[in-house]
Amino acid sequence: MQAIERIIVEIRPPRIAMSLVGVAGLIYALFPVVRTSFGSFSIWCGLGVFLPGTAVMLWAWTEFQKRENPICPTQTPVALIRSGPFRFTRNPMYLGMLLMLLSPAIALGSPLFLFPPIVFFGVINFVFIPFEEKVLHGSFGEAFTNYAGRVRRWI
Repeated sequence: MQAIERIIVEIRPPRIAMSLVGVAGLIYALFPVVRTSFGSFSIWCGLGVFLPGTAVMLWAWTEFQKRENPICPTQTPVALIRSGPFRFTRNPMYLGMLLMLLSPAIALGSPLFLFPPIVFFGVINFVFIPFEEKVLHGSFGEAFTNYAGRVRRWI
């Protein structure tokens, strides 16, 4: 299992997210799918999920940049970041990407676009996060354990 985990972790979450949206978009374009869009209201609601997701992800990214912490999950972290959005969630970048992935389902009113956020959540929650938590525990020990005890994984 560790070999498969390592291969998946090497793919990187943004690539996984974009691939999932690409597949859903291709299927959406090629085949008629039930659509329950409410016109511009749906688009605005989708945007209302996309923009906060982007903001949270970028806020977390800037916290990494301030401390020159590597963003790649396979690189060794140099700092345990507990500021910014990391005060509220241990995985704000993943949370932001998940919100961004949810927005097309809302904007287009297509249940087909629920596939990307559901699969993304599964891969991140059951492969990436456990992998990263092992690395963080190995690098920061009790400091990470205390942080993980105070701050939830998602929200």
